[in-house]
Amino acid sequence: MQDLKGRRIGIAGGTLDKCWHLLLAYGADQFGVDLEHDSTHAYGSSPVLAQELEEGEVDAALLDWTFCARLETRGFRRLIGVGDLAKSFGVVGDLALSGYLFRQPNERTDILSAFATASSDAKRLLARSDAAWVSVRPLMQAADDATFQTLKRAFLAGIPNRRLEDERADAERLNARLTRIGGKDRAGSQAMLPPGLYWGDSSAR
Repeated sequence: MQDLKGRRIGIAGGTLDKCWHLLLAYGADQFGVDLEHDSTHAYGSSPVLAQELEEGEVDAALLDWTFCARLETRGFRRLIGVGDLAKSFGVVGDLALSGYLFRQPNERTDILSAFATASSDAKRLLARSDAAWVSVRPLMQAADDATFQTLKRAFLAGIPNRRLEDERADAERLNARLTRIGGKDRAGSQAMLPPGLYWGDSSAR
């Protein structure tokens, strides 16, 4: 982290990106480094910042996982993953880092349930069957087998496989820690996660 002081860092997603706020909190909490003021920043999309990283216009970049995986096959090194950042704040397991939003209350719970089931079934199929990747590979735009295998491995590692209660407990733990470290300017003013944040969450009932 000390090596990032004075460097130009690319940040996909802008100033509100969750990974950027985790990195800021991690640097401050673990190393006493204030990357918000001790580094310069470039904001943009992952494709643009990945290209700038390759061209040496930024020294490091926070990117979507697919671009990180592609760059690894080109000799770039991962400094730290967002999962490692989260675990440094007391998170026990792997957190799901993306999800879907829908309006509540919602009368079409049948459609929502079917969508969630389809998504889960597709992930389970890809996790157990190499043959299932045959139809998926052309959509991945992997230039070579090394890139395909790296993308595949990263995707499989990110499949959620925890109980909802454990997932929420870790998310609550992380939210509380970030609120203490960063205050409402970085983590917001809500100390507890809202009921119903997770589909099927009993706290919403």
